[in-house]
Amino acid sequence: SPDEKIMKRSQAIIEEVGENLGYILLALKRGDPINREQRIDWSDEHWAFWNSIDSIFLSGGLTYDIIGEKLKASAIKLFDKYNFHPYKLTIAPDSDYLPMIGAYQRGANECDRMVIMDFGHTYVKRGYAVSGEIKILDKVESIVHMELMSSEEELGKAQLLNNFMVGVVLESCLKMEELSGVKPELVAISIANYVYKGEIYYFRGEYGKLKLVREDYENYLCEVLTERLGRNMKVILIHDGTAAAYGVNDKTSAVVTLGTGLGVGFCDMVTWDYKNYLIKR
Repeated sequence: SPDEKIMKRSQAIIEEVGENLGYILLALKRGDPINREQRIDWSDEHWAFWNSIDSIFLSGGLTYDIIGEKLKASAIKLFDKYNFHPYKLTIAPDSDYLPMIGAYQRGANECDRMVIMDFGHTYVKRGYAVSGEIKILDKVESIVHMELMSSEEELGKAQLLNNFMVGVVLESCLKMEELSGVKPELVAISIANYVYKGEIYYFRGEYGKLKLVREDYENYLCEVLTERLGRNMKVILIHDGTAAAYGVNDKTSAVVTLGTGLGVGFCDMVTWDYKNYLIKR
C-alpha cells in the first residue's frame, strides 16, 4: 500500500503472525510440562514424534511471495531470541498450490487424467492434469462460514454446501473436457477438514457438516459424479494438510499450512511413487 500507516500496520501483523508461529513450533519441539498439560489427548508418543521433526515446510496463501519470507524471518527471529533453533524452515515450492499438487500425487498413482481441487475456507482452487501436466484454472469463492448453528440450521447449511461442492466439481470436470479434449476419470480433492477413509470428521472443520449429507462422503461424491457424467468416476478426498505434505514428499518433515486457518500434515505414511509434474498457470 502507498499509505505509510497501512504499510506499517501490515508489516506489524505479519511479524506478529510469524512470531506466534515460532512460539507454536517451539512448544511442539520442547514439549514442556505446562504445554503437555493442555493436550490431555496426546501421549508421550505424540510429543516424541514432534521432537523428532527437524524440518518444517511452510505453505498456503500467507506464504506466497514476500509475505512468506517475512513470516519465516519473524519465526527465526524468535528462535534467535531464545538461542534455540529447532527446525530448518523452508517456504515450500509452489506453496500456494501445494495441496493441489499433493492431490495430484495421490491420484496420479491411479490414473493420468484427473481434475484436482483444493476446497479452502476462502477460495476453491482448481485445475486438471493430463499425463503429468497440470493446468491451473480460475479460483471460485468458497461459501463456508465459521459459525455455530442449531441442528436444523446445520443440516440446511450442509445441503447448501453439498450443492455448491457438487456444482463446482461438475463444472470443473466439464471445463477440463472443453479445454483439453480429455474426459477426467478421477477427481482428487484436498479439503480443509480432517478426513479418514473417505469420511469427513464432523467436529474438525467447517466442511465437517457435509457428514450430515452422508457419512461416506467420498463414496457419495463418486456416485453423484458417475450418475451426472454418465460414466464411472472415482473420487479421492484428502485433508488439506496431508495433501500439502504429499506435495512436498519429504518423510522426515512436517508441513504447516497458513491460509484462512492453520493446518499441519505429514508424509511419513506414503507408500506410492512420487510423480514428476509441470505446472501451467
